[in-house]
Amino acid sequence: MHIEVDDKITLYLKVKSSSENKCRFDLSGDEYNFAKDHTENYMVIFVADMDSANPKITPLEMKFWEDEKFSVCPNNFTVTYIFNDKN
Repeated sequence: MHIEVDDKITLYLKVKSSSENKCRFDLSGDEYNFAKDHTENYMVIFVADMDSANPKITPLEMKFWEDEKFSVCPNNFTVTYIFNDKN
């Protein structure tokens, strides 16, 4: 999703989801490179438990790939984050 605000700010949003209660999704090489090329205005919104009555919507921080709680594997860039039950 591409959003422009007042012709000054461009924000790129990518929505990923899972029916599980963990953040795990695939990024293509092109998606990953695009995110790294647009680090200041690229954001992933993740929806966990999407099939439940209470899905968990989590915006991931910008440059999430630099955060040690994430692992990014170059097999088409599978991203995993285990939700803490305290969230």
